[in-house]
Amino acid sequence: MTDQTASQRTASSPAEPVQQSMTFDNLGGIVVVFGGIGVFLACTALPAEEAMARALGVPQFPGFQDEPYRYVYRDFVDGVCATIGATLSLILARLTWKLTRRYSFMLTWMTLLVGLPRVLFAARIWIFSENLLTPDVILPWSTFDEYIADPLRLVLDGMAYAIALGVAVIGAYRMRPKTSRRAPTAR
Repeated sequence: MTDQTASQRTASSPAEPVQQSMTFDNLGGIVVVFGGIGVFLACTALPAEEAMARALGVPQFPGFQDEPYRYVYRDFVDGVCATIGATLSLILARLTWKLTRRYSFMLTWMTLLVGLPRVLFAARIWIFSENLLTPDVILPWSTFDEYIADPLRLVLDGMAYAIALGVAVIGAYRMRPKTSRRAPTAR
């Protein structure tokens, strides 16, 4: 076989794998992924959560530091911040989808994997608590052990990871390389 340069090779004669150098697509994709992760982490950092707790008006009533209030409110505020961070990361992934499709998909998948459980926990707290953002709060959990051992917590975790896994499988299937089929030749 004669030597061919990488630009002369065609899909019908792949003699050797073509080495790829760092391209704008790769570099741009890496920036998209790390930028999206950075946005998510910035939204869920402790200072952001403290600012969100003040903005939501999380009550500081007597007994607030008692269990399970402290943990319920911490998880609720964490979920609200994760919702904002996940939304911004998904918007970034959508805006860059045409430029860096694989990396935008990776950012989408990672955001769902890390953010969705937190979002679902916050939704669980919001739905099952009465007067959540007032001092007259009524929680369905009377102790920390009840809160942490709630079976719905495990179900929501499983549901979030199943959704993330489903997105990963569907994305990998849709982004697989297309096989080139040759037209039958006449003999």
